[in-house]
Amino acid sequence: MEFQTTLGRAVRLRGIGLHSGEACEVTLHPAQAGFGLAFQVWGRGSLGERRGKPGVSTLGLIPVHYDQVELRERCTALGTGRERVLTVEHLLAALMGMEVDNALIEVEGGEVPALDGSAAPFAEAVAEAEVVQVTDTGGALVPRNRMLIEESVTVQARQSWITVLPGEELSISCRVEYPGVDPQVADFSLEPKVFRQEIAPARTFAMESDLEDLRAKGLARGGSLENAIVVGSKGWSSPPRFENELARHKLLDVLGDLSLLGAALRARVSAFRPGHELNHALVRRLAEVGMRSE
Repeated sequence: MEFQTTLGRAVRLRGIGLHSGEACEVTLHPAQAGFGLAFQVWGRGSLGERRGKPGVSTLGLIPVHYDQVELRERCTALGTGRERVLTVEHLLAALMGMEVDNALIEVEGGEVPALDGSAAPFAEAVAEAEVVQVTDTGGALVPRNRMLIEESVTVQARQSWITVLPGEELSISCRVEYPGVDPQVADFSLEPKVFRQEIAPARTFAMESDLEDLRAKGLARGGSLENAIVVGSKGWSSPPRFENELARHKLLDVLGDLSLLGAALRARVSAFRPGHELNHALVRRLAEVGMRSE
């Protein structure tokens, strides 16, 4: 039987928001069994200086749940109204890949920092803090919330699709196709060691032909060659970490969005040219047909 986990201690990471271009900070805190994952959003300024001062309050807890998804281009954002946090997918993929069930995630600046454009810094921070099992008030271990699939599920949009089949563990494959790049495929059975070594280091990327459109829309204002790969007519802006790094990163994004289920999925996932909008549609569909189990 699998049991719920949290972090052994708090960890903090600072950097620039990929889309806002602003300084951001995220702190991961341990949480009790049954808490799940939730964001606590602060405005800009030092968290250490702001805490406990009169008149300073948080904007509220934002549960990591598909009902909290706010439509945005090129990222997953959570929240409603004034309460929102942007670009959560890499951090959530790391928590899912490292099997962290419960954590309070404080964010200053409204966006999770991009760091090097991958999930590796988050995964390494989680490993440093250690993942520990949590108990209830009586000291007993608490079973993990799992989601099982009994029949195939497919979502499709234009030339992209994702299919989910029943399975005893979570395995996922992803195929991507981009102009001027040979098709790439990534395929893994998910476990912490595999995630940390083979999936987390894959960086976010953009096609050179899309950069002007991104700038026109006010996106990727914090993007740089330090936190993203640019793929263009002259090749890649930096040497790839894997020969199929683009496919691995899109697989990483799918994992981050699957965390919005609020349960550990046990299934075989196959994705072809996925994106966040399609990922979110899949999560909502799985929530309708999946069976939760402890």
